[in-house]
Amino acid sequence: MNQLKPIIYFFVSFFLLSGLRSMLAQQIPTPAEESGKTNFYTVRKAFYERMGSVRNEKNEWESKEEGLYRQFQRMENFIAPRVYPSGDFNTGNLWKAWQATDRNKVNARTASSAGNWSLIGPTSSPGGFGLGRVNCIRFDPFNSNKMWLGSPDGGLWSSTDGGNTWTTNTAFLTNIGVADVAINPVHPDTMYLATGDGYGYDDGTGHFWGGTYSAGILKSADGGSTWDTTGMNYLQSANLIIHRVIISPANTKLIFAATSGGIYKSTNAGVTWVKAKAGDFYGVEFNPANPTILVAGGNAGVFLSTNSGLSWIVKNASCTGSGNRVSIAVTPANPQVVYALCGDYTLFKSTDGGNTYTAATGTPNSVANFYGYYDEVLTVSPVDENTIL
Repeated sequence: MNQLKPIIYFFVSFFLLSGLRSMLAQQIPTPAEESGKTNFYTVRKAFYERMGSVRNEKNEWESKEEGLYRQFQRMENFIAPRVYPSGDFNTGNLWKAWQATDRNKVNARTASSAGNWSLIGPTSSPGGFGLGRVNCIRFDPFNSNKMWLGSPDGGLWSSTDGGNTWTTNTAFLTNIGVADVAINPVHPDTMYLATGDGYGYDDGTGHFWGGTYSAGILKSADGGSTWDTTGMNYLQSANLIIHRVIISPANTKLIFAATSGGIYKSTNAGVTWVKAKAGDFYGVEFNPANPTILVAGGNAGVFLSTNSGLSWIVKNASCTGSGNRVSIAVTPANPQVVYALCGDYTLFKSTDGGNTYTAATGTPNSVANFYGYYDEVLTVSPVDENTIL
C-alpha cells in the first residue's frame, strides 16, 4: 500500500486541474506550461519524473517500474479524447449537444453495430490498459433471451437472442455511460436509464476517477429505440452520481433512485422527482413481497422505510460503506431476508425484513479496503436465501 500512496496523491492532483490537453502524445510545451499555469502536461511530467520515468528514443514516457503506472496510464487513455485543444476539460458538452438535437433523428442516423462474443480472452491488453467493464445487465421480465447491458463508457447494448449477438443505438452515450437500467415489470418497452458511471470514485471534492458524472435519468417508451429526458436531468458539472434505479411492481409510476445526493422518488413515471432521504446511497431495493417496504444502504448505514419512502429509519448504523458503498441484496425466496455488505467487508443478515441485523458467519476478509466502492458486489439467489455471491 505504501508503494501506491504516490499514485493516489498524484491521482488527486490529476483531477484538481482546471485544464487538460487532448493529445497526450504531443510534447510541445503550451503557453500555459511556459507561464507556470498547472495543466495536464505539468502534472503528468511531475508524476513521471517523481516515479522514475524517462523519455525513450521516440521521445515517449517510459516508466522504470511498469507495475506502478497501470492505473495512471488508464486515466491518460480515458482523459485524452475528453478535453479541448485549449486544455479545458469537456464537462458535458456532448450531452448538451445531444439534447439540442432532434432525438429521433439522432437515433435514426446512428448506425447500429453488432458483434458475436464469448469469453475467449484476452486476459491482458497492450500497454497495460483495462479491457473495459459492465455496470449492469437487465432482462425482459417476459423473455429471458431479451436483455440490455449498460457500460460506463460504451452506452447501452441490447440482445434478443440470449446474448449471442448485440446491437446498440446509443452512440451518443459513449462519453456519458450507463450506470443502471430499470425495466418496467408490466410493460417492458418502458425503460429508465441512469446515465454516468455509478462505480467510478468521487473523492468528495468534485473530482471523479474512472468514469463520468451523471446527466440524469432517461426514459424510453419503445424498448430502448429512442430516449428522452425525465424530470431528473442536469449538467454533468453538477457532479452527481446515480447508482441504482428501481420500479415498483405494484405501481409502475412509482420509481426510486439511489444517488450521491440522496434517495429520489417519482410518483408520476419520472415526470417529477422529490428527495425522499438525504445522504449518499448506493443501493435501494423493494421488499419482494411488499413493495411499500424498502431497504437502502449508504454512507450512514442501512435504512428501512415501511411507507413507500415517505420516511426512513436507520436500522444498522454500524454498516457503512467504503466510498459510501453499502451493497444491499434481497430475495423472493424469503422476503424477510436482507443482506448488507459493508465497507469493512462485514456481512450482515436480517431475518425480519430489515428491522434487525446480525453479523453473518463466514464473513469475507477485507481485501479491497479503499476500492470497496468498486469491488463490493453482493447478490443472493432468487430461489435459495442461503446462496449468496
